[in-house]
Amino acid sequence: MKRILLLIITGFCFYFSTNLVFANSTTSFIGSSFISDPSVAVSIFPNPVIDNTLTINSDLDFIKIEILSIVGKTVFSKDFEKQNKITLQLENLEKGLYIVKIKFTEIKTYTEKILVK
Repeated sequence: MKRILLLIITGFCFYFSTNLVFANSTTSFIGSSFISDPSVAVSIFPNPVIDNTLTINSDLDFIKIEILSIVGKTVFSKDFEKQNKITLQLENLEKGLYIVKIKFTEIKTYTEKILVK
C-alpha cells in the first residue's frame, strides 16, 4: 500500500508518494524549495537560523517577504520597493520550522523552509 501525503503551501497543492512528485500549476520541487520559476536565484542563510538573523539575497528584486509557521499562520510580513538583499532580525520567532515566501516584481514567488534554533 502506498502512502500519499498532501501538502498545501501558499495555494499550491503537492502530492508525494513513494516514487513520484506531482504538482498542480507550473511549480517545481527542488530540495526544500518550491519555486514558480526555476530561473530565480535566491540564497537564504544561515539555515538553520542560529542568532535570530536571516539574510536573503536574490538576482531579482523582491517586493514582499512573508514568514509562515508550519501550519500556515503569517508570523512576519514586510513590503519592499524593489530590493534584492535584506537582513532580517527574527528575535520574536520561537524555535521551530517556518516557511519563507518571497514575492518578486515579475509575478514570481519563491518559498523555502527554514529552521530557527
